[in-house]
Amino acid sequence: MQYVYILIAVCLFASCERREDKRVYEPFLPTEKSITLSQAKKDVFQFARLIENKYGSYEFAQKHGFDVKKAKIDALAMCEKAYSERKEIDTSVFAHILSDCFFAINDNHFSLYLNTEPFSDTLYLCKQTFAYFSNIYVKKIDGMYKVVYSGNAKVEKGDTYTDSPLYLFSYPSVGENVYRVCCISDNSKLNEKAFWFNGKPKKCFVSRSIKNKSSSDEIEIREIAGETFSYISCSSFYFCDYDKGEPSEEESLVIKQFNNAIKNAFAKDTVIFDLRRNTGGYVSIAIDALNEVIDDFSGTLYILIGKDTASAAEIVPYKLKNYPYIRAFTVGEKTRGAITTGAPTPFCLKYSRIIATIPLEHIEIPRGTFIEGLGIMPDYWAFQGDVVATLYALTGNEEVKILLSRIE
Repeated sequence: MQYVYILIAVCLFASCERREDKRVYEPFLPTEKSITLSQAKKDVFQFARLIENKYGSYEFAQKHGFDVKKAKIDALAMCEKAYSERKEIDTSVFAHILSDCFFAINDNHFSLYLNTEPFSDTLYLCKQTFAYFSNIYVKKIDGMYKVVYSGNAKVEKGDTYTDSPLYLFSYPSVGENVYRVCCISDNSKLNEKAFWFNGKPKKCFVSRSIKNKSSSDEIEIREIAGETFSYISCSSFYFCDYDKGEPSEEESLVIKQFNNAIKNAFAKDTVIFDLRRNTGGYVSIAIDALNEVIDDFSGTLYILIGKDTASAAEIVPYKLKNYPYIRAFTVGEKTRGAITTGAPTPFCLKYSRIIATIPLEHIEIPRGTFIEGLGIMPDYWAFQGDVVATLYALTGNEEVKILLSRIE
């Protein structure tokens, strides 16, 4: 009988969640500046344990080559090397060790956050890609791409672009059939790239677009109604906190406001749905509201997207673009690329106090339709400041140009 009690006790102990593995809530404690080798090893084991027990896409990652045991062994070896050099491990170094060794997870919701002074830093366990724009524009004339404007001394107006069509981004604000010469790269510090003109490579200056202002925690829903079109923007889909059960009265009012805004907007023939500053939330509420109106909509939908557009705010245009019998186009810049998981939840590593944000849910996305970290490429590219001109070029609607001048 004694052995039975011991067995029960062992089972109960094994099933209990460790205190340090429970989720944490803001405000987060400052991250330690450095830790010992013993502490680093314990945090590595905790991190691996969290992945195995909490990560919603753990089995999916395993099927695609992620080996948590190998990642753990590699991290421990790198910790020992770092400690042998300084007899302590800088927490920033430790965070990069975790990021490097567990990078095969490839999830843009999965991140490590260092709460340090004066700067905080976030490392994502996914390759980050960026759009780089040149100041060269080409137009398709008689089957060839001719330079119509160049801010580069090495490339002249009238030159023929002879590089890959993959580097040509449709840019309606400059003119019909005009493309801007651009590229996508995972190099975060790219400042020039060689493109081919007249059969020869020419080094061209390139730069990333200006950072859009990210949304705050407060949800903002804006409506602009014209005679012939409607505009609606929503800064977040975090309409309510499902952890608390039913939405509060205030949250219910926000949901009602969004539902009414969608209903009013889709009563027009041209709808502009702005998700450029929407970082995600609960996709079901947004989709439910759209399902109420989409079957009766026979007009044209333009969905504004940008580099801040992420998670649920990427699923919405993905679904709208693939909805039958609807004309939907994306306008802006590429999205962040965080769509295959959900419910990112913060956990604190015990000794370093690094915050590991781990997605608890796996989202099934048809293979080949979305690349984590790359995101959704727009049908029509628009740099910040070009969006209204682009929409005017696409719609030919004077009212769009006049009433939307305030959204930039």
